[in-house]
Amino acid sequence: MRCGRALIILGELIEDYHRRHVLLCIAQLRPENFLKLSKAGIADLLGPERFFKSVRAAVTWLQHQQELWEAELAAAEAAEQAASGIPVHQAFGDEDDDDDDDDDDDDTATTTTASVAAH
Repeated sequence: MRCGRALIILGELIEDYHRRHVLLCIAQLRPENFLKLSKAGIADLLGPERFFKSVRAAVTWLQHQQELWEAELAAAEAAEQAASGIPVHQAFGDEDDDDDDDDDDDDTATTTTASVAAH
């Protein structure tokens, strides 16, 4: 049965994306196909909030989730800096630093960029 195998693969894909923290949404799904996904447990695995009538609605929801994630990340970074006792301007390099060595400023910028990209 092709449909059964496809549902198994879809379930595995959803679980893999979940482990990777990738959000997956389904838009414009026909009611009879939603019923198939529900019977196979896929709708529960994905979550009812991930089904949308339009692509626009799905994209809007994903953008909102991205904003929430960015706010959580910023709050966590601010809490980590506060716990370290290092003022923010020192943690990210003070532009008014009296150090005349231009190479150090470039290294700080590169390190900060690499750190942000790693998160």
